[in-house]
Amino acid sequence: MRQYYQALGLKENASKEEIRKAYRKLSKKYHPDLNQGDKNAENNFKKVAEAYEILTNKNVNKKTHRHHNQHHHHHHNFSGFKMRGNPIKIDIPITLEEAFNGDKKNISFNRKKKCDGCDGMGGTSFNLCNACRGHGFMKMGPFQTMCNICGGGGKIPVNICGICNGRGIKDVKEQLIIEIPSGCDNSTIIVKHNLGNESTDGIAGDLHIIFTIKKHNKYTLNGIDLHIDYELNFIDIILGCEIEIPTIDGTIKIKIPRLTKNGNSFRLKNKGMKNKYNRGDLYINLMAKLPQKLTIEEELKLKDLKSLDNF
Repeated sequence: MRQYYQALGLKENASKEEIRKAYRKLSKKYHPDLNQGDKNAENNFKKVAEAYEILTNKNVNKKTHRHHNQHHHHHHNFSGFKMRGNPIKIDIPITLEEAFNGDKKNISFNRKKKCDGCDGMGGTSFNLCNACRGHGFMKMGPFQTMCNICGGGGKIPVNICGICNGRGIKDVKEQLIIEIPSGCDNSTIIVKHNLGNESTDGIAGDLHIIFTIKKHNKYTLNGIDLHIDYELNFIDIILGCEIEIPTIDGTIKIKIPRLTKNGNSFRLKNKGMKNKYNRGDLYINLMAKLPQKLTIEEELKLKDLKSLDNF
């Protein structure tokens, strides 16, 4: 049995509490989620997990434990093995200008973290969980599911932690400065690793940040194209003129040909939104602006116009 104590860095007279603490420390240090691609860390994790199981349940056959260890390591499963917390998804509303230019934004979000008051154990002086008989999982036919009574730990605290109320995790509010990538859209997702919820083992899931572009007061977004309704005096539409059009990155002058039809659209190439590969166009929907009231002189002139052939 000496090699199992050595794997945990302990003497052979170590208590169960010392074994538990050593296991928690080393399994977190060598956990595959925190050492991706590191074969040495993966092997150490397996040795630590096997040593823990052997030293806390000495009647179990070593071969069985090796098989058990491989199965649980692959699935991030129950008692004696590290479990990862659930991911968090948050929607961040951004302006059209922020999506086009990119920016930085300070965000806050709620997440669950391992309670530091009880080291994620939920309390002290533990009894074996009656529901799962200390296994940390329940059998449902050919399948195994985590025990909801003990949360996969196999034990129930007698003295409940006053900080987390026995849950082993506590709710915290986090602040984070994120970068809004230039050219992002409503399908852009940023993943921040290990900033999701923590399990009672202290292993965190990921934070998924989903950007949502807010409705704009001028532009309508269609893919990476922009549309804008532009009101123009009906006389200017008839006679033709030059106008300044506001685009997402400055103004541009365009000529309106004489006798342009009301409702005509003009396309400005490469003046829409952008993504990683392309830039969209800006479509100007021309709308005739009619007067709300007329003076007597204006009305008389319009009547004169109406008498002409083209009116």
